[in-house]
Parts: sequence; C-alpha cells; structure tokens
Amino acid sequence: LQSLKIGYKGIGYRGIGPQGAQQIATMKNLQRLNIESNYIGTEGAQHIATMRNLQTLNIAWNDLEPQGAEQIARMKNLHTLNIERNGLGPYGAQQIARMRNLHTLNIRGNDIGTRGAQQIARMKNLHTLNIGGNFIGATYIAQMKNLHTLKIAKNSLGTRGAQQIARMKNLQRLDIGGNDIGPQGAQQIATMKNLQR
Repeated sequence: LQSLKIGYKGIGYRGIGPQGAQQIATMKNLQRLNIESNYIGTEGAQHIATMRNLQTLNIAWNDLEPQGAEQIARMKNLHTLNIERNGLGPYGAQQIARMRNLHTLNIRGNDIGTRGAQQIARMKNLHTLNIGGNFIGATYIAQMKNLHTLKIAKNSLGTRGAQQIARMKNLQRLDIGGNDIGPQGAQQIATMKNLQR
C-alpha cells in the first residue's frame, strides 16, 4: 500500500487519535497519507514523523500545536504538506520553514503572524503556498520569487500589500480575496502579466 486516506474523522467522532496514528506509522511503505481531522495531537505527530518514505502528507485539523510542527519538520522526504489549522503560531512556522524539500505547503489558519511569515519566506523551493488567514502582511511573502501559486486570502493586506504582491513576476495563480485591497490595489494586481485568468 502506497496511499492511504483516513481523513475527516476517519473512525468515529474523535477520529483515530494518537493511538491510530501509532498504528498507521507502522506502514513504512506509504508515500501519500491523508489523516485530516483525526485529533492525533503532538503525540500522534511523533508517530507520523517516523514515516520516512512519505512524500505527501495532509495532517490538517489535528491539534498539533508548535510541538507537533517540530515533529513533522523532521520529515525530510516530504514535498507536499497540508498542516492547515493546527495552532502552530510563529514557533511552529519556524519549525516548518526548516523543511527545505517542500514544494507545496498549506499553512492556512495557524496564527503564524509576521514572525512566522518571515520564516516561511525563507523556503526557497516552494512553488505553491497557501498562507491565508494568518494575520500577516505581504512584506516577507512578496520576496518569494519562486512561487507560482499563492493563496494569501483573509490577511488584511490592504492596498500596500497588493502593491507588494503585484511585484511577484512569476506568480501564475493568486487568491488575494478578503484583504480589502481597494481599487488601487486591484489596479496593481491587474498589472500582473503571468496570472492565469
């Protein structure tokens, strides 16, 4: 078995929990795993982090907190990670930013703030990033020159943030909704020639 999905409360109301994560971690040949919304917590993250062959992991909505992010950051073979809504904060974002092989990252809704965004912006291999709903500005993220897809919705960027994002010449897809960019910000975004419409 190379791919497993037990996402969204796969077994019962509280999902598989840390004990279920421990059992899944024995499946050493898995390359793709989706255990979204299973309440595995930090203890479960410790078990999942032992799965060295995983390349794609969806571990969203699992109450990982910063300590769980620290465990997941040890997974050096991952290229795709969805760690959305896990209460990571700035420290958790700093841990995830150590994952240099990631190409795709969804870290939406983790309250990472400006300090966390600064850390994520150092991830030079990322091509796709969803960083929506994190109470950040665009200053650091706009420096990510290798991004092709950016979802930065619901961050209160305003006109200034839209101007910064508009300088990202390699972007092909952009979700900047819910940021109150105003008419001037919209004009700036409209100048982006590579965006696919």
